[in-house]
Amino acid sequence: MTGSVSAPGDGRRAWPFEFVDEGATARVDVDGHGVVTAWSEGARRLLGYRAAEVVGRDAAALLPDGAPPELPRSLPGVRRWSGTVTLLHRDGHRLTVDLLAHRLRNDGDGWLLVSPVTRPAPTPEGDAFVLRGFAQSPCTMALYDTGLRLRWANADMEGVMGLSQEAMRGLRVTELVLDPESERTEEGMRAVLETGPRPGGHL
Repeated sequence: MTGSVSAPGDGRRAWPFEFVDEGATARVDVDGHGVVTAWSEGARRLLGYRAAEVVGRDAAALLPDGAPPELPRSLPGVRRWSGTVTLLHRDGHRLTVDLLAHRLRNDGDGWLLVSPVTRPAPTPEGDAFVLRGFAQSPCTMALYDTGLRLRWANADMEGVMGLSQEAMRGLRVTELVLDPESERTEEGMRAVLETGPRPGGHL
């Protein structure tokens, strides 16, 4: 979504930049047979393959040795999996990525695989903010940037999600949790970016 530059005095907040980069996350759908069924622009950025080169092929072809991936299609009952996987870039070099896999609800054997193409780097100022604010917070908290991507998570957030802050950094709410509530949360975040917070400070 791209914000528009508004004329002074028209009552709209100006956001002259694209605040949600859909290509900043590699997103891949794999069916129960291990075949790639969807390939995002972020996946192309990460591994170099165009969708036409990958969709319809076995996902194992993306592994350096062509062996079955250490992914949860072999783990019955698992709804989510995270870990590190080494993949084969189109130019031939090996690339180790942090991968988060969600079992697709409309396909009991299929998976949505997500990985940040780049992770936002923490800053010293951010470290100080986290230490003061997050460490003292009695509730679950996460801080997202203007691209709607997680920058910081406190210990309670890590416990609720079952993922480390580093594993979540760079992903959006809708990529961390496949649930209608996460979609509503992200819609609220988008609205704040477009129009500013509502009276009372609520999304």
